[in-house]
Amino acid sequence: MYFDALTAAAVSDELRATVLGGFVQKVVLTDRSSVALEIYAHHRRRYLLLTAEPADPRALLLSVRPTSAPGLVTPFGLLLRKHVLDGVISEIEQPAAERIISMSISKRSEPNNTTVWLQAELMGRHSNLLLLDAERTTVLESARRVTPEMSRVRPVLPKKPYTPPPARGGVQPHRLTPQDLEEAASGAKPSTPLWQTLVSAVAGLSPLAAREIVHRAGGDPAVRASE
Repeated sequence: MYFDALTAAAVSDELRATVLGGFVQKVVLTDRSSVALEIYAHHRRRYLLLTAEPADPRALLLSVRPTSAPGLVTPFGLLLRKHVLDGVISEIEQPAAERIISMSISKRSEPNNTTVWLQAELMGRHSNLLLLDAERTTVLESARRVTPEMSRVRPVLPKKPYTPPPARGGVQPHRLTPQDLEEAASGAKPSTPLWQTLVSAVAGLSPLAAREIVHRAGGDPAVRASE
């Protein structure tokens, strides 16, 4: 399954309706790339899984209590327990057309009302989970550290400045017009499938969603842009 920007937006809406304002009762590392939060919100206990596994990055509410990986201790997990455990989820954001879900978590019992951001970047092989400071300018820790040798464009290391992922090309879905679609189709090579044209033209749209859109519009997901 593709976890595209439209999926991220839908999941963010679901989380706002279910766990916003909730109290983080437990932090569980299910593996090195994944964390599960036990959250008490709206008189109900819920379990939120965030995983940056490159083959299947996702965010979802679980129906069962998650179990921790035996003996797994990581710097990311330790800082999560320090800053997130016993905190309250005060904000949930999803930047338009981005596969990112960010949660602001505050520990009101501590001096100065300590706040951090837990951010899930669900971007295929570049997926990661990050813990950021209150201003989202500094990386506190991450599930996967990215050195300058691994990425000159966007290293991710503790106590280093946070750089957002590069903006994706294309028109954002909420700003899309019929004229934008006409121009994209007329500008594509005649042999290009229409779904592929949509992926290039619309920011955050996955191949799976684009094929579904073309199928619902005309019944043939293989139709070409020239048709």
